[in-house]
Amino acid sequence: MIRLSQLLGQDAVALGTAARTGTVKGIGIDGSRIVNVQLSDMTIAATSVRSFEGDVLTYDETRSAAVPMDAASLDPRGTRTLDMQGDEVGRIDDLLITEAGVIETIVLDNGTSLPGSRLRAIGTYAAILSIDLPPPTGLPLA
Repeated sequence: MIRLSQLLGQDAVALGTAARTGTVKGIGIDGSRIVNVQLSDMTIAATSVRSFEGDVLTYDETRSAAVPMDAASLDPRGTRTLDMQGDEVGRIDDLLITEAGVIETIVLDNGTSLPGSRLRAIGTYAAILSIDLPPPTGLPLA
């Protein structure tokens, strides 16, 4: 697991050439999954990233085509977070990201941690959270 605050600023290295191709400037998010990564001079698809953990971001440049980047998603830290009723629950302080690029945990500036699976969308105004469902009881459905 890596924090977004650790990922941003990391060197990016192409696996085929072992060349440094820039640094991580931001991420594009769709739901709770990273879909692209903004490097210094280009944007790569998250599917080309070998792992989001480590000291550098390594990626397969043969699988990475130029992809569009939503400016609202470059660095979501500081973005207000709203529940489905439109009430603000805090601002994003950091994200915990799995090796596969899934947002595991949303850390808010008020100390609250939320499951990353609650993240529906991040836009220019806010991040929207889905309803927090109660855990399953383990009872079969009738």
